[in-house]
Amino acid sequence: MSRRARLAALAALSGIVTAAHAQPPAWIQTSCTPSYCHLADVHFPTAQRGFVIGANRTILRTEDGGATWTVDRQDPPGTEPWYGLAFHQDNLHGFILGNGALRTENGGQTWLPMPSLPIGSWDHADFASSALSVYFGTNGAVAHTPDGGVTWSIRSGYPHCPIVESMDFVTDELGLVSGRRLQPYDQGIYRTTDGGQTWTRVYENVARDVRWLSPVVAEASTSDGTIRSEDAGLTWTLQPGGIAFPPGTAGHVQAGDALVAVTGLGEIFRSVDQGAYWDLVYGPLAELGDEAWAITKAPDGAVWVVGKYGFILRSIDTGLTWTQSSSGMGLLANDLDMFDNALGMAVGGHGYLWRTVDGGRRWVVTRVLDHPLIFGRSEDLNAVDVVDDQFAVVAGGGGLMYRTYDAGQTWENIGYPLLLEGNLGITDICFLDRDNGWMLAGGLYRTFTGGLIWEPVPGVTGVEIHFADPLHGWVLVGNNVIRRTTNGGATWQSSTLPGDPLVLESMTWLDASTGWVVGRFGYCAKSTNGGASWQLQNIGAANSLFDAVPLSASEVWAVGFDSSSNNIIMRSLNGGATWNRWVRSNDSQTLDIIRKRPDGGLHIAGFFGLMLTDRFPVDCAADWDQDGAVGTGDVSAFLVAWFGDLATGGLGTDLDGSGLVTTADLTAFLAEWFAALDAGC
Repeated sequence: MSRRARLAALAALSGIVTAAHAQPPAWIQTSCTPSYCHLADVHFPTAQRGFVIGANRTILRTEDGGATWTVDRQDPPGTEPWYGLAFHQDNLHGFILGNGALRTENGGQTWLPMPSLPIGSWDHADFASSALSVYFGTNGAVAHTPDGGVTWSIRSGYPHCPIVESMDFVTDELGLVSGRRLQPYDQGIYRTTDGGQTWTRVYENVARDVRWLSPVVAEASTSDGTIRSEDAGLTWTLQPGGIAFPPGTAGHVQAGDALVAVTGLGEIFRSVDQGAYWDLVYGPLAELGDEAWAITKAPDGAVWVVGKYGFILRSIDTGLTWTQSSSGMGLLANDLDMFDNALGMAVGGHGYLWRTVDGGRRWVVTRVLDHPLIFGRSEDLNAVDVVDDQFAVVAGGGGLMYRTYDAGQTWENIGYPLLLEGNLGITDICFLDRDNGWMLAGGLYRTFTGGLIWEPVPGVTGVEIHFADPLHGWVLVGNNVIRRTTNGGATWQSSTLPGDPLVLESMTWLDASTGWVVGRFGYCAKSTNGGASWQLQNIGAANSLFDAVPLSASEVWAVGFDSSSNNIIMRSLNGGATWNRWVRSNDSQTLDIIRKRPDGGLHIAGFFGLMLTDRFPVDCAADWDQDGAVGTGDVSAFLVAWFGDLATGGLGTDLDGSGLVTTADLTAFLAEWFAALDAGC
């Protein structure tokens, strides 16, 4: 490389350094990715290329077998959903179904509208005699195209056409549908011999997943097992030893020697004896039993399941074990706690729990509750406390409380209905160790037994509790009162917040002396004497804060919204005297929670499962000169290696993973270098 080129690279590096110091954190979204929307269907035309569709016209695409996903389309909340996804066996012709479907002729590289398709919420597609002859089905209508979706005609409609729940055509004329019909009102399996113009009921009970095995043999699934027709669908008999699927099965695939099924509860079952016995291998992930979940097998044998809240799951061992390909879920998190730089948990509605073991890079979601949603009961989890690297407690409405001794892999019920009343609305918990803890459920309660026995604390009420150490604790009462203790809860004193806090949102403490209370309409108060007295801080009346977290006596961060309903992130570097503010007007999710890791990294959570971090934990990989510390010598060492790669074609400094060594790797190095400095490497 010429001297001029080297000088240009050094100038670029200098500019990158200056810009990196001047810019606010580049927030990284870690949940819910790739999408927070309910997902309705999944299909892999090839082992590498796959598609997932769902609510808000969401279209997700992978080109690397599901390792990464791209959001090709996702409209604003409330937009019409997609319902189904179908590809011909040529893996080129396919359809995305909904109210206004799309077609592809090149394996999904491009999707085209179909203006001639009749209006309707189409949710079933079936290829008949070729990739061009296709039937669509919906709630009381069947349509047909002879030319791959260019032109369409209605074959039959309401009220004589069945409401289509499954559909299969073996020729352009002969087809079967399972569902129900309004005139005459009946249900079962229906047969057509004229391309869907007329329908005759041929089986009188509930059936699903009707399918042709040959031009004369067909099968369908019922609650009693598999039924079979050997006369082109005219008569049906229950098969001895036929497959009886788990209750509520939404779909199934054959994966090697195993059958794998997913139910409307997001349960994944596996059978190795053709349905005689089913093992529950994953879930449940849904709170209701009638949710839309879909399952498919990719050409490489991987099994994929998608469903509610953006869940994408993958198995590469015929359904025996599963990994969550998506990160997080599309539901509001009510609380979040990071124990260290790796382990953290968050909780939300319907008993859901987010868990990370890599500092928030990925969040795996499970449902702590072991039962479906019980109507009339609050079953939201409102609080989580990760006490050590193995022990944590979660709690919420309806007296819910669970604890774990294995970092969240399994949970023990220590709440309703075993040990707590069902009318306890638990808003917060705080554990000092595995035995000693506090609970707020209107009143204040204390445990010395790890949550097995709770004793009420007379005269203390509130909604939020925090202890800086075993002696110093505070309770946010909810109006303009703070209760505080300096003797481990033996006695409690009251202090009054200044000003007129119309709506208080949260309380946070740096240590036994310095704390903050924030709320709406510009409210922010600070104490430097353990809550004995408070001083108002000027954050601007237009700013409403949901939460705050101090990193030091001088640096404090907060999240909320402004008078234009934009999400805001605020930071003070002088103890709250002045504030910087950043507006995130492109977020459709409200920012509600901000927490810190021991290394100073920040985590933000909000609506639709949104989770952000300013940086990931570092392992001091920026120590390029290998002197055991991160400093300016590493910049020189990296540049020497980078110039060497440019000269030789090496990839040792390809930090952005592009497969090339470019100036983008200088930016990646500096991000790593600054993070290592901030982490004290």
